[in-house]
Amino acid sequence: MKKTIFFHIGYPKTGTTTLQKAYFPSLKNIFYLGNSNGANKKFLEWRSANRALFYADAPAIALWAKNYSESLFKKASHSSIFLSSEFVLVPVVLPWHVCDGKKRTLGKSPQFMARLLKQLFDENLFDIKIITTIRRQCDILPSMYAEDFYPIFSKIPQLNTFERFVDSFFKTIENQTKIALNYFNTVNAFADTFGKENIQVLPFELFKQKKEVFFERLAQFIGFDIHDIDEIIVTNPHERLSLTADGTRQARGARTLFDLFRFPLKPLLSLRKKFFPRMGSLGLMEKFKSLKQHQLPFQPHPGAIVLSQAQQEKIMTIYKESNQNLAQAYSLDLEAFDYY
Repeated sequence: MKKTIFFHIGYPKTGTTTLQKAYFPSLKNIFYLGNSNGANKKFLEWRSANRALFYADAPAIALWAKNYSESLFKKASHSSIFLSSEFVLVPVVLPWHVCDGKKRTLGKSPQFMARLLKQLFDENLFDIKIITTIRRQCDILPSMYAEDFYPIFSKIPQLNTFERFVDSFFKTIENQTKIALNYFNTVNAFADTFGKENIQVLPFELFKQKKEVFFERLAQFIGFDIHDIDEIIVTNPHERLSLTADGTRQARGARTLFDLFRFPLKPLLSLRKKFFPRMGSLGLMEKFKSLKQHQLPFQPHPGAIVLSQAQQEKIMTIYKESNQNLAQAYSLDLEAFDYY
């Protein structure tokens, strides 16, 4: 008998890390694999599949399907498998990425990634259902830029400040990110491949404001007991967000003076906590830690990562029709969250 794979594919910056670490592992009667190391220990080969998806590596996908698809079927202890990886949509949203000092071209169409995802699993063993989380485009843009500034955008002269990034977004018709954030087109690409009845769309704003409703809809789609919802809802989940002194977003991964000392400091702090648990904070180490606030001056800086009210409205106007079409096609109340 076939097993069912429920695949949560993101978008990036739609609470994926919080869901993967704090919520999805608590789902009952389901075999869960996420991006975190803890979730991967049950099936370590999932890491290589994630990497192949991230780089849209078709030969690696074909090899994984041949070697591990059947292994996953045997390893899964339940008839339902829940997978979560925003890496399916990263190649759609980003033009390229840098890994180990090498530039890798991404910029794939959602149709290509949908076909690639389907190839990952033996259709004789699995039925595939897709869950995607979305977020208002004017909110996801600055969050994504802050996340990927140092590995990607800082290396593109036309996009190495947020101002230039936004200018390119508005002026370039074939802007990769602009195309990717048309959620209606992206979701339709996966619906064409897997069937509309096998697609669920959940707004990030619903998760933030009405968690019970968010998980009720998820429960109905994947078929777990709605009475278990209270057990998986934790308190105080938050977006991984760094802010500058003026309240705007700060690019993540910034190199600071503290980074130069972090590796020798870690074992010292561990030893202190182990052998001197009651000892007060070491003054010297606290001084080193304070250097976390001071970014190295010679690294690129993106400027203020914040959109004006006029820019936010202009972005949402671009997607108004497609957001309305998505809401109608998948019975979503996106108007309540100001998608249009």
